[in-house]
Amino acid sequence: GEPGGADRLEGVVAQWTGSWGFIDFLDGRRAYAHNSASGGSPLVEGQAVLASLVPDDRNEGKWQARDVERVATYAEDGSGRIEGTVTGWRGAYGFAHFTDGRRAYVHSSFCSQPLSDGDVIIASLVEDPQNLGKWQAQHVDKKAAMRIIDDGSGRLQGRVTQWHGTYGFIQLADGRRAYVHNSQCGAPLWEGASVLGRIAEDPKNPEKWQAFEVSVLNGAAPASAPARMPSPLPCPPAPAQPQRAAPRPQRPGRLQAQVSEWSGTFGFLQFEDGRRAYVHNS
Repeated sequence: GEPGGADRLEGVVAQWTGSWGFIDFLDGRRAYAHNSASGGSPLVEGQAVLASLVPDDRNEGKWQARDVERVATYAEDGSGRIEGTVTGWRGAYGFAHFTDGRRAYVHSSFCSQPLSDGDVIIASLVEDPQNLGKWQAQHVDKKAAMRIIDDGSGRLQGRVTQWHGTYGFIQLADGRRAYVHNSQCGAPLWEGASVLGRIAEDPKNPEKWQAFEVSVLNGAAPASAPARMPSPLPCPPAPAQPQRAAPRPQRPGRLQAQVSEWSGTFGFLQFEDGRRAYVHNS
């Protein structure tokens, strides 16, 4: 074999520009790399890799990386989500390159915080239902945005991953998943909201968790958050307030909904039964 190429070494991508860049290896060497050496797809700055090193035939005394293998980086919260970097963000959607080499579509409705190009994120990847053979990112958080907060109350930070009108589930910073009811919330919740809560075993479900004393971080819901639908058990109206008119009769099988998000030609509807659905203007 070629000199220097016998052993595979661990390194970190130090710079990347389009289709090429440089990798810093643990033995102190820096090597040029082209995406043809990594399966044809670009690498991501900060990404851990394994590669063979050979002398760079165009630059005497320099090194070139061959057979570059990505070492996937996973979230430290135990959720199994993978790390990636946002590229091509367009306000409400964009793409991210993940450390296992996959590229995925990202929509703001699956993000707990606003994103921008270069943000390092963690996310779950699923097959994109709109594009066969492509990937979509869900349960997206900025790296280190989910953390254990010590505010003296013993509460943990988490993100609301599901919400069904009066109850839902929170993904906690320590990896656990907890049920939450709106009777334990200091403010209305929505999917993607960052919250603090006290966690205890769920008395109705052994080995499961339930959240109490839940409060929303960073104030009220953003404008893009789904409007909260009426509770199945509404509080009585004030005496001087007229009774709400009965809803208009609906055709069988149709439900009332509010538009919770719209991006030019498509968006999402929040239905009165708690479900959320994609809609296109076609």
